[in-house]
Amino acid sequence: MKDVRAAVNGTKKDLAKLKRTVTTVENLHSAMKDVRAAVNGTKNDLAKLKRTVTTLELFNSSLNQVNSKLTRTSNDISKLYSTVTKLENYNSSLNEVKSKLDRSRIDLSELNSTVTKVKSTLDRRSKDVTDLKSTVKKVKSKSDRTSDDVSVLNCTVTKLDKAIQSNLSESCQNVTWNSAFEDCKLKCCCAANSCEETPAESCKELYNTNGSDVNKAYPLKLGKKILPVYCHMTTLDGCGGGGWTLVMKMDGSKDTFHYNKLIWTNTLGYNPSAGSIGFDGNETMLPTYWETKFSRICLGMKSGKKVNFIAINRPASSLYSLIADGKYRQTSLGRDKWKSLLPSNASLQSNCNREGFNALCAGSGAIQPRARIGFLANEQYHCNSCDSRIGFGTGGHPDYSNSCGNVAVHQWGADNGDKNIKTMGYILVQ
Repeated sequence: MKDVRAAVNGTKKDLAKLKRTVTTVENLHSAMKDVRAAVNGTKNDLAKLKRTVTTLELFNSSLNQVNSKLTRTSNDISKLYSTVTKLENYNSSLNEVKSKLDRSRIDLSELNSTVTKVKSTLDRRSKDVTDLKSTVKKVKSKSDRTSDDVSVLNCTVTKLDKAIQSNLSESCQNVTWNSAFEDCKLKCCCAANSCEETPAESCKELYNTNGSDVNKAYPLKLGKKILPVYCHMTTLDGCGGGGWTLVMKMDGSKDTFHYNKLIWTNTLGYNPSAGSIGFDGNETMLPTYWETKFSRICLGMKSGKKVNFIAINRPASSLYSLIADGKYRQTSLGRDKWKSLLPSNASLQSNCNREGFNALCAGSGAIQPRARIGFLANEQYHCNSCDSRIGFGTGGHPDYSNSCGNVAVHQWGADNGDKNIKTMGYILVQ
């Protein structure tokens, strides 16, 4: 029984173990189910992950393409920006060209008017030439008939000259005469020896030698000629005193002294009889233009009833030597000094500021402003398209006909509005 009981107890233990084993197997089977479910879930997750990886790879490829396109787009934007900048500059240039074209139309209109006037003048001159040819024929015919009369007249003049010389030798015994001044010799002897033997060559010389202090005409030796020339002996505001010799007077409303006139490049002069009077309205150019040396120039412009003056310190053998060759020679008075010629009225642009002798704005298109003596300005920083000027012997845009005075256009930056002042100008030297 003990053995049976022991066997039964052993069997119970085995059954207990078996029961635990079964329980363990059941738990294991349940775990296997869970594992199988987990594996199936993992397979699904792996499939999803694979799809996700594939999607990410595609997305990365797309990102690379986008990045490449962005890089190209950035380059395109840089090029576009450069193109826009060029277009803006081109637009600015177009506006400038348009402005110049507008001004060119004005100058072309003025030029057409001038051409019409010149053509009319040429037609009249052609008729004058025809008349002159007819007159020459008549004179030639008469000259043939008067040849004998001329011979007789020459003989008479020779006899008369001998008689005059004989009379001069008696009436001018105490004077030593220079043979180059026969005109003065005759005048002096006829006036009981009241003339000087050798006239001064400038008003400054007269002032320094004789202390002359009266503003009037004095006889001056100019080359081999003696001419009455206006001398301003008292002080000129802006220039000072010391004897100023008149060189020329010009009217800005006339073209006698226009920049392009040959009067500036020859030694013929103009209306010398008006050179014995001071600051009136009669134009003149005296031989002092090419004969008189100096160290200073006095420039005057009439403003209302007053004449305003400025001085240039510039030694030269003559004013002709500074102007006739057409070369630009700079001065440095400054815009305010030039504007003082027409105080409160003058108008100029702010830039370029080219001043001196034969001053010229050298741009193409419109006939550019120019001045034999003067100041040119522009609203831009260069001197290729000037629109304002003040000076003597002027011409060009914006008013070709103004030969002395001030011209400016407000829409192109003139500091005192539109101006077209044509005035009397006076030039003296010392």
